[in-house]
Amino acid sequence: MAKDDFTIRIGGDTAIGGVISTGENFTTAAARTGFRTFTFRTYPSEIKGGHAWFQVRISSRPVYSLGDGCDILITFDQQAYQLHHGDLNEGGVLIYDSDLVQPAPDGDIVRYGIPFQKIARQELGFVRGTNVLILGVMAGLF
Repeated sequence: MAKDDFTIRIGGDTAIGGVISTGENFTTAAARTGFRTFTFRTYPSEIKGGHAWFQVRISSRPVYSLGDGCDILITFDQQAYQLHHGDLNEGGVLIYDSDLVQPAPDGDIVRYGIPFQKIARQELGFVRGTNVLILGVMAGLF
């Protein structure tokens, strides 16, 4: 992705692992490499768990808003996909848990289905390591 201004949205159930921390860690990495960032996050109304999302706009120039829609959408579950896929810009990238999300064949979207939780459980030994796995996927793709 050869853009110098793009938006990433991450959504899912916070009880499963790391929606907010994935966004925060990616934002920190981008800022430390010299990019400008602008973030927004939601928190679930439930004490433990519930849907939340994190959005970050990353640019080589100063950023004053979240922008329109998102260029990269990462969904931890079907609910996140249902809530946010309509905001994915044409030509955007959808990264999703292939065991939990069934995306619709819509538009000019690049799709990467990866069984996040299964890999985290089998290879890392704990499901809450999903956020680290997703950061690795993002680093490899972009």
